[in-house]
Amino acid sequence: MTGVMLAGAGALFGEQLGLNRQLGILLALLIGIFFVFKGLRGLLFINSLVVPLLLFFVVLTFWTNQAGPQTFPESGQFRWMTAAFNYAAYNLSMALIVLVPMARDIDDEQVIFAGGILGGALLGGLLLLAHLMLIGRPGIGLFEMPMAEMVRPLGLVMNYAFIAVIFGEILTTFVGNIFGLTRQLHSVFPRFFSIRLAMIVLILCTFVIGQFGYGSLIATLYPLYGALCSALFLYMFFVRLPRHPSKF
Repeated sequence: MTGVMLAGAGALFGEQLGLNRQLGILLALLIGIFFVFKGLRGLLFINSLVVPLLLFFVVLTFWTNQAGPQTFPESGQFRWMTAAFNYAAYNLSMALIVLVPMARDIDDEQVIFAGGILGGALLGGLLLLAHLMLIGRPGIGLFEMPMAEMVRPLGLVMNYAFIAVIFGEILTTFVGNIFGLTRQLHSVFPRFFSIRLAMIVLILCTFVIGQFGYGSLIATLYPLYGALCSALFLYMFFVRLPRHPSKF
């Protein structure tokens, strides 16, 4: 799914800025590589920079746009429940890619635990605000980057600023996934993949995947990968955690 982020960068440049989508892909790739080589420090830096800005813009956009009425599916239509569960399982599984290697570099487990609780609460709040905004705008789903369209009423400067924040959010996901997957490949196949080789292979694969359309990748890969993550999520309910002397 890391390649989808590069496709998203291309869609952002093409749809919102009217530029060549390859420019967005290459720019995201180059900046992402820079932060990936910084290791954990680069990952923490880019997240600490982008996430507060994203929170600010979503809250600001929510207050300047009238939230639409809350609508629920009619009786017998439960596809939204499957989509919601798959989405939650997907994000939790993607978080594990980053959190597992990060746990080796952070000694204090309480910091990781508190960060997970706070991050999950903030993400849930952002999703709720975005949902309330999007359901009140008919036709907004026709855009590949609907949230960027929601910011247009705030003016040109704010629109470009939010596009930059979205681009930064794409970078955080890209950097986090490459960071985690690189270390996972090296851990599972140490004879075949050094850290640097695993990183190069993953970057090349994501570049190839990013050449496909963002909308088609979202429509095809997200439901499939979400279902796989749901199976993993259900399996984790039955995994017994090892005993540990420390308590949260």
